[in-house]
Amino acid sequence: MSTKSWANLAQTSSEIEVPVPHFTSKLTRLVESIRSLDTAFYKDVMKAMSLYHCERDSRKAGNMARCVDVSVAFKDSTNSCVKPSDSTCDHTTKCERDSNCYWLKPEEGKPRERRYTDEESDKNSDFLFSISASGTYGGTVAIYTLYGFIIALCTLFLWFGFFLGRCCCSCAWENWLCRVCSPEPRRAGYNIQLEVKVPIYAHNFFSLAMLICIIFAHIGNNKLTESWLNTTKQSLVGLGHVKDFLNDMAKPVEKLLEATPDASYEAENIIEREKYALWGLDSVEDAIINLYVGEKAGLNEAGAMENVNASLSQLASSVAPLVSDVLGLRSTLNETLTSNKDNLLLSATVAMERLKRVNTTVGQFEENILYADSMIRTAAPYRWTILLTLFIATLVSVFSGIVGVIAYFTPFAFDDYLISLLNLTFFLSGFICSAGLVLGSVTFSATLFAGDACKMIDLTTADFEPYVGSFAGEVAGLCFSGGNFTKSLNLEEDNGYVQSRRLIDHAVGKVTGFDEQIAFSSLDAETTAVETAAVGLTISAEFGTLTTSLLSMSDLVSSNDYDSTAKYNCPFDFALDFDSTAPLELLEPWEYATSDGGKSGNTGWKEMKFDEIPYARQGSESAEDYIARIFGVAGRCTGGADEAHPKLCWQGWKRNVIPVDPVEFCTGGEGCEYPCQVVTRNIRKGFNETVRIIRVRDALEARVAAAKVEAGKLKGNLTSSRADAASMEGGNVGELLGEVRRLECNGQCLFVRELYNNVKKEMCLNATDAMSFIWLSLVVLAGLSALNGSLALLLVVRMRGESKVDIEPVFEEDEDEEIDGKGIGGDVDLYA
Repeated sequence: MSTKSWANLAQTSSEIEVPVPHFTSKLTRLVESIRSLDTAFYKDVMKAMSLYHCERDSRKAGNMARCVDVSVAFKDSTNSCVKPSDSTCDHTTKCERDSNCYWLKPEEGKPRERRYTDEESDKNSDFLFSISASGTYGGTVAIYTLYGFIIALCTLFLWFGFFLGRCCCSCAWENWLCRVCSPEPRRAGYNIQLEVKVPIYAHNFFSLAMLICIIFAHIGNNKLTESWLNTTKQSLVGLGHVKDFLNDMAKPVEKLLEATPDASYEAENIIEREKYALWGLDSVEDAIINLYVGEKAGLNEAGAMENVNASLSQLASSVAPLVSDVLGLRSTLNETLTSNKDNLLLSATVAMERLKRVNTTVGQFEENILYADSMIRTAAPYRWTILLTLFIATLVSVFSGIVGVIAYFTPFAFDDYLISLLNLTFFLSGFICSAGLVLGSVTFSATLFAGDACKMIDLTTADFEPYVGSFAGEVAGLCFSGGNFTKSLNLEEDNGYVQSRRLIDHAVGKVTGFDEQIAFSSLDAETTAVETAAVGLTISAEFGTLTTSLLSMSDLVSSNDYDSTAKYNCPFDFALDFDSTAPLELLEPWEYATSDGGKSGNTGWKEMKFDEIPYARQGSESAEDYIARIFGVAGRCTGGADEAHPKLCWQGWKRNVIPVDPVEFCTGGEGCEYPCQVVTRNIRKGFNETVRIIRVRDALEARVAAAKVEAGKLKGNLTSSRADAASMEGGNVGELLGEVRRLECNGQCLFVRELYNNVKKEMCLNATDAMSFIWLSLVVLAGLSALNGSLALLLVVRMRGESKVDIEPVFEEDEDEEIDGKGIGGDVDLYA
């Protein structure tokens, strides 16, 4: 049967309490009202019957034997034999059997216990079969059969006694005590309408009713046979469905054994590919935190601190859950497939063993039902023959009575002989009455037993274990309660296939369901905002200071001639024309000076210590140090106030006591002045601030770019993870999960309860009704035959008598005449 058909047979609900329906009719309720026994009594009866069957069967099937072949032995969830402390099995080829009618389930390290004691066994037969002791089951059932036999015997004695009385009392028929046995009509005649025709009408009615009853009994018997055969047929069909169900369960279990190693290997590869999730989020977070910590001042200056905080917040709220989902999938695959492979394979092996055990149990049930079916077919002809005999007797009885009645209404030469056929009706009625009472009482007791059996099988549904063993009982109970068969197969345990499938489906669903583009959109927006803020850092004000100073310096560099009335001009012979949009010109001014500026060698002026100032970069000096060095010019000597009292100047650390040439540089003295001091200070200040801002901007941009790179990698990896999860369904893992789903779908076994209800309805409603129909028909037949026989006995005499109307004149004329003992019936013909 296909998976779909099993799903149609079973409800999709799981683990629901479903009451077992109680099928009744008016006839079955009548029988139940007669019984009125409580549930405790039925439990005792059921236990006694199980014990009795076990005692009988133990001599055949060896239920007392504890050690059985390891393939059919009781095993725990690890597929290992259980070892009670008193076990004598070798636990290699032989192990402890499962629970049965004789033994309880074995427990590890504990002595194994029996289900009942020897004393209970000794008392059991008396409880079941004794009809003399009160409170026994046999007594409650057989008492009605006993009543039937007693009444039947009384009827036979009555009929036989009447026959003897009629034959033996012929000399005393005139006596009032023996008059009832006399075959001679009353001398005074009869009231034809009241004393002859009314009994005839009653006789005819009872005869017809007898025929109807025996026909109904035959109908009930045929219905009973049909119901019993339908019961066995539905049972066999149902067990066939169960076998198909077990086969449908076995196929995916076999596939699980094949697919698990491949699925585990594929899971390892997926876990390896998804290992980025262990550090990917941390890398993005570290990059943003480095931006926050390393460039805190710059972020504040750019007004982007809130964006950085928002980036961290978006990372935690939008991206981190996605990474957590991937980590969850990775962990789930590891826990359910990679590291759990051996446990899964063991559980699948145990499941196959259990399926075989259930299949064996079903086979045993099939054998028992086939045996019951053969017994039903064997017994059916005997029951039919008995009822046929009773039918023939009834038919002959009715026919002889009808012939006698017809002879009464159609007089001819031998009518008296035909009327005497009513004597045959009388004798057959006695037989029919007794047989009807015996058969009716036996059938009634059988009906009581059938009704009791129906109540008792309802009790078995509460606990199947004592009757079919621990595992089969667990399976039956699970199916009756609406559970899934996979639970009994050890597949729903922790870390089992079903639990693993649920965990993987949940983890895969979370990964395939996320959208990394949306998750990263807010993070990208915030980091882009930081980048924009960094680019937008303004340097125009400070750069303006720098360019203004450079222009002033250019104006000062106009002549190197000495003018006694003017200040000395700055000695610079070039101006650095920087571009604020070309950061390298500012960050590497030596490159600009020696290439774009065309400078080489040393400057034309001395520095403050009177040393030469080379244009080339000195060592690893910074741009700020380079500008400070280039524009760190020495002073100009202006000489004295007059020749008699000149202002002294010196160069380096050697002082001159005479005035020096004003065009010469000086490093100190009263005559040493610094005409470019303000310009060079502004150049250094403007340059330093401009470079600082450029460096802040570059640092922010670099760190933001690093964060974006890491975020891009993470987003790409998450995209790959989603693709991996989506494609997993088509791989070995998906094949494994598909087989588990198929197993779960096939495992809906509530149809077993439906099959049970169908069988129970046929057995407990239709068959019980048929049995009630039989016993009721037979008991009514017995009563009618008794009445009909009595009327036949009455009519066989009265129909040969005369009417009072015709006989009264004769009595008036021959009032004193002695009438002989034969009566007038022998000499007077009513129809002459």
